Amino acid sequence: MNIPPIPEISELVGKAKEKVFSMYYQTEIYRTPFRFALEIYHRALFQKIPLRSPSLELGISNGVASHFIFSERGHIDFGTDMPGDGSFSTNTLESRGVLVDKGVNHYRAYLGADGQNIPFPDNSFATVVCNQVMGQGMDRFKMVKEMVRVLAPGGALAFTENTSEVANYPLMLQRIERFNPFRGKTVDEDWYLDILKELGMEKTYSCQFMRSAFGVALMYMLFSAKFKPPEINHPESPMYRMYLESMLPGIIKELENPEATKNGIHMFVCAFKPGELDESLPTPSPRCPSCYHTNFSKKETSWLCMDTDCQAMYPVAKGVPLLVKPQSPLTITR
Repeated sequence: MNIPPIPEISELVGKAKEKVFSMYYQTEIYRTPFRFALEIYHRALFQKIPLRSPSLELGISNGVASHFIFSERGHIDFGTDMPGDGSFSTNTLESRGVLVDKGVNHYRAYLGADGQNIPFPDNSFATVVCNQVMGQGMDRFKMVKEMVRVLAPGGALAFTENTSEVANYPLMLQRIERFNPFRGKTVDEDWYLDILKELGMEKTYSCQFMRSAFGVALMYMLFSAKFKPPEINHPESPMYRMYLESMLPGIIKELENPEATKNGIHMFVCAFKPGELDESLPTPSPRCPSCYHTNFSKKETSWLCMDTDCQAMYPVAKGVPLLVKPQSPLTITR
């Protein structure tokens, strides 16, 4: 399967803008120009892979961005994130666990899960996606390896991440690391492509997006306490909507030829696993992250692994099983 170009860019971005103005005007996608631009890029770039079931998303936070990116294309079978309620030590700083926004309805099931030890058997999913997660302090190699492991032959994976371009803006880098010390620890897209190829993936593709001068200017606005967009508390404000809309021609120009962007502050990477996808691939059952068995005694407050040599117990929070082994936060450099 070839990796297709993004179809009908101008129309796609125009529809995305209208979707933000009509459905997402009370979310962070609308309220910060940086997120408005970023999620429009994401919505367009993830078109490069099919969204086929069974599907898995790692690091969903509150689910709003994913809903904007994927919901019109179908459901995602499992939305997962690291538990963020204090039950486990977590490597992420932005995680909200699996407490999603009430308007998010495109996930079929939720699971507390660690992307470095995904609690599913090998070859389980036709699609695996991950949006701006590995820079949250995860071990990138482990996470990419796990995504490839659970991807079925013929399946596609895709993720976005920061590039090292922001290191050329030291003041901005200081602000980012104050907010999240892991975000400044970046690797180039070639590092990811090399790892994917080592793991046997094919048809790998990458591009950078959000040119640095544009992206860094938006981030300065995001981190500046003095920046208050006009009438930001009035979602119907024509002035603010005009301000957001003024960014769209530059976004369209980039997306029309994404491979030409060489100084973007973000990257998009996707790849396919060799083989033919089994169209009858069933929705997988979660497995114990300690012993890899899939049989649990499921109660309202906990799941107990039924393997007699394991019997690990995992809590259930607000109806969501948290299948994550306790661990210490990472202090990795890349």
